[in-house]
Amino acid sequence: SLSIIYVKLYVWGVNEMLKVNKLTEYDLHYMKDSSLFAGLGKSQLKAIEPIISIYEYNRREEIFKEKSNGTEIFMILRGQIEIIKKHGVKGKFLMTVLTAKDFFGEMSFLTGSRRSASAVSRTDCRLLSLHPENLEKAILSDQHLDAILITNIAKKLALNLESLNNEYSRMMSLHGDFFNDHHKKEICDLSDGISTIRSKYLR
Repeated sequence: SLSIIYVKLYVWGVNEMLKVNKLTEYDLHYMKDSSLFAGLGKSQLKAIEPIISIYEYNRREEIFKEKSNGTEIFMILRGQIEIIKKHGVKGKFLMTVLTAKDFFGEMSFLTGSRRSASAVSRTDCRLLSLHPENLEKAILSDQHLDAILITNIAKKLALNLESLNNEYSRMMSLHGDFFNDHHKKEICDLSDGISTIRSKYLR
C-alpha cells in the first residue's frame, strides 16, 4: 500500500543520514593526527566514536554565531573555517582561518559560555563535533579520556593566550600612549595566566 511505501522511503532516508554521520577511515586518520585527540589510543578513539556527530557545510555557511548558545567543540576533517569577531556596529574582523585537523569552539565546550566569535565555512567543509554531555558517557568506561582531551584543549588555550599577549605587547610598543594603567594591569594579569597554564600543561 501507499503507507508502506512511505514507511520504506522514510527508513531509507534515515539510513542514508546514518551513513553520512558515520566516521570513515579518512575521518579516523585525521582524528589520530589532530591536536584535539593527540595521545588517545585505539580503544579510546573507539569509545568516543559513537558520540561523535558529522556535519557537512557548503561554502559561506554559518556554523555558529557570536554570542549564541552552544557547547559543542568542532574539529575540521576537510575544508577551511573562518573565525570572525564583530567590530563596532556593523563591522567584522577576521581573527583566523582554520584548516583540516584544527579545532574550535573550545571555550564554550569547557565553560558553557556563549560563543565568543562566529564560525563560517570558507569552503565546503566536513566537521566532526563532540558535545560535553555525551563525552561524560564515554568517560564512564575510561577515566583517562577526559584528562587527555582537557589537557589537549588547555594546550591550545595557552598558545592562544600567548599569541594574544604578544599582540598586546606589540600594540603597547607602537601605541603606548593609548594604554592607561588599567589596560597595563589587564595585560600583566593575562601574562600571569599564561605562565600558570604553560607551567601546568606545556612541559
